[in-house]
Amino acid sequence: MKKLVPLLVAMVMLTSACGALAQEERTPVSIISFDYGRIVKEDDPIVEKIGEITGTEISVNIVPKDQFLQKLNLMIAAKDVPDIIRFNGYDHFQYIDTGALLDLTPYLEQYPSLKAVMPQEAWDLVTVDGHIYTIPNYNVPGKYSYYMRADWLENVGLKQPKTLEELREVLIAFTYNDPDQNGVDDTYGLSVSDLIGSMEVTCFMPIFGAYGIQPNRFFEKDGKAYNPVLTENYKQALQFCYQLYSVDKVVDPDIFVIQADAAKQNMVNSKTGSAVGWWATICEKLNDQLKMPSICPQAKWVMCNDITGPNGDCGMLANTLNSFTVSISADSPHIDKCLELLSFLGSDE
Repeated sequence: MKKLVPLLVAMVMLTSACGALAQEERTPVSIISFDYGRIVKEDDPIVEKIGEITGTEISVNIVPKDQFLQKLNLMIAAKDVPDIIRFNGYDHFQYIDTGALLDLTPYLEQYPSLKAVMPQEAWDLVTVDGHIYTIPNYNVPGKYSYYMRADWLENVGLKQPKTLEELREVLIAFTYNDPDQNGVDDTYGLSVSDLIGSMEVTCFMPIFGAYGIQPNRFFEKDGKAYNPVLTENYKQALQFCYQLYSVDKVVDPDIFVIQADAAKQNMVNSKTGSAVGWWATICEKLNDQLKMPSICPQAKWVMCNDITGPNGDCGMLANTLNSFTVSISADSPHIDKCLELLSFLGSDE
């Protein structure tokens, strides 16, 4: 026993030392990203597990989206750029000529899982003169949906609309026929869940789609790009929106100024009968985050049919193929470890 005790103590000390050593051997990898309505918890077990598997000590700096490029520019000027940079859309293009981004072209063959996880079309969109400076994030097109209260449809005795005139009939009923059956005139047929741009209001998306166009987007015809704002279809779409907003008054009058949080609260509190939202608006935002099932258990949101226009057109705005991209700093001292980490994040595991 006298011999065994020192041996056990030595083993414990060795194990502790090995554990500390393993921890010290982890390579620090810093990441900067624009915020996407999410936060990073310091003790997130998933981040810790990823670090354990990849031998990295991961630190993430989340920057408000509207301040991201300004913050990054200051870091580049100070030569204090994080190892990995997550760009919004194609913002990385403006940094290629600065030399701040690593040319990934010679490395991709060494990490085939990185290349294989994205379709060639996505890589083509980020290739400049045969060189690749960022890893694309492939996005399945068609992320926006038109949602409607199915229980309200039952209460007003109507079915899901399929045409513009049927849509107008439903929105009028949702506004004036007490669809929530509370005896109070406090509902609107159509509102927003988000504003996706300073000149775009999402709730009109299915209406413009019914005329084969969308605002602030260019379209192609006979091999030439054109702006639909000059077309007859755009004029007709605006006239229909005007009818709903100013004549029928079935659209929430605050759609141009309301904040996203307040708009979603209106949906939760049964002030809104239909709205356009991101694919996760109902399941993630309303049900999980805002607890709508406990606040309004009778509510039943469903994804609407396509709203078809006079020429048979329909459609919603699709997101860009690459919603964000991931680059590595040209000055990173841990290039291989960064590539290993990103390769692991793209793997089945």
